[in-house]
Amino acid sequence: MGISYDNPKVLKHFADRMGITYPLLSDVNSKIIRSFGLLNTNIPEDHMFYGIPFPGTYIVDSSGKVVSKYFEQWHRQRFTADTILIKEFDIGADRKIEVRTDHLKIDAFASQYAVRPGNRISIILDIELPENMHIYAEGAEGYTPVSLNIQEDPVLKIHDPDYPDAKIMYLEAIKERVPIYEHRVRISRDVTVSPGYRPGDLTISRAHWAIKPATKHTVICLLKSL
Repeated sequence: MGISYDNPKVLKHFADRMGITYPLLSDVNSKIIRSFGLLNTNIPEDHMFYGIPFPGTYIVDSSGKVVSKYFEQWHRQRFTADTILIKEFDIGADRKIEVRTDHLKIDAFASQYAVRPGNRISIILDIELPENMHIYAEGAEGYTPVSLNIQEDPVLKIHDPDYPDAKIMYLEAIKERVPIYEHRVRISRDVTVSPGYRPGDLTISRAHWAIKPATKHTVICLLKSL
């Protein structure tokens, strides 16, 4: 079901117009929104949108336990369903750029390629390493850790990269402990398309990842803004 502060007449008109078949409930005076601590405090009380919630999505398991949540601070910015499906269940993303070297294989892709202004999507790298190979993780001192960087663009908000937990490897020969990744590792970085971006093609350019000194790979990700 969906819950909003709109009155039943408005909700019925919206559901009929958009073909929504699940129940839409009217939360008078935002009582439920307030009780869950979701009231959007960025909107002043004299504004017509006062009473709306922060946009968010909960992932609930079969026992009813909340296992993760995705929230934004502005109602015009949202994690997309495709992005959440990739993050939670590794579902989707059939358009991939494949890079193979003598030492590793990389699949680079976006969580979706057709976006709307305000959408938050993920740029993802899946790295596969053969046995007895590793790459350095964030925090490795004196080595080049793997990184995922995206060129600044006024229509994009670039979020911090998401790195998995690293394994600590002990280098017996030099008596050092360093964080590494081995076997298979996924690195991602989210971007949010500006809510004011006009429809058209949007290129995320010079998104590159560095793995070894002086070695960088580049992926050009072309999105279609609806």
